[in-house]
Amino acid sequence: MMNGMRVSFLNRFLRMTAVVLAAAFAFLLAGCGGSSASTSFTWFVDNIPANLDPQVATKAEDVIACENLYGGLVRRNASGELVPDLCERWEISSDGLTYTFYLKSGLTYTGTKGAATDYAITAEDFVYAFRRFYLALLSKIPEIERDCPDR
Repeated sequence: MMNGMRVSFLNRFLRMTAVVLAAAFAFLLAGCGGSSASTSFTWFVDNIPANLDPQVATKAEDVIACENLYGGLVRRNASGELVPDLCERWEISSDGLTYTFYLKSGLTYTGTKGAATDYAITAEDFVYAFRRFYLALLSKIPEIERDCPDR
C-alpha cells in the first residue's frame, strides 16, 4: 500500500512539475521581453483568466494561461511525454525518491518591464517554488504521513 502511495505521489509530482516551478517565476517572468517590436501579443480566449498564479490556479482558463505563459523545468510535448524546458536533462535515483535537474546555462529574467538588469535563474529559485507548493499542499492534507528529514 505504501509503495502505491509513493508511485501515485511521484506521478502527481511529475505532472505538477511544470506548473509548480512556474510559480516562482509568475511575477518575475511577466516582465520578460525582447525588442520593442515584441512587447505585446494578442491572445483570444473564451474566458478571461482570473488567476495567473500557477500554484493556486484551478479553473481551466487559469491553468491554460499559466501553462502557456510560464516555463518550468519540464514540459509535455505534443505526444504528452515529459521533455526538458528550462533544464537540459534530469536524473531519477534508483529508489525513485530523488530527482536531479541540470539547468540550462544562461537562464535569466527581467524583474520589471523595461529594466536594464537581468537576474540569473538559479536552482534556489526552483527549490523555493517546490517548497512553496509542497508545504502548502501538505498543510492542507494532515492525514498524510510525511517523512521530513529536516524536522
